Amino acid sequence: FHSDIYSLGATLFHALTGRPPFEGDSPQEIVARHMRSQAVSLHAFAPDAGDETAYVINKMLAKNPFDRYPSY
Repeated sequence: FHSDIYSLGATLFHALTGRPPFEGDSPQEIVARHMRSQAVSLHAFAPDAGDETAYVINKMLAKNPFDRYPSY
């Protein structure tokens, strides 16, 4: 379920900002960014989002699965 939480966080990020949390010129570049980079904070693209919302989505997108929420 850790990967499901990550995927939901990415979907919510995209829904709120109109763009995915990672972009690139090729699918390989996007996958590499998912693996190596932390997503940009939600506030960078949706400054009107609440602090709590940004915190939850950023936690859902944590690189380490154990830094994400432990359950749904």
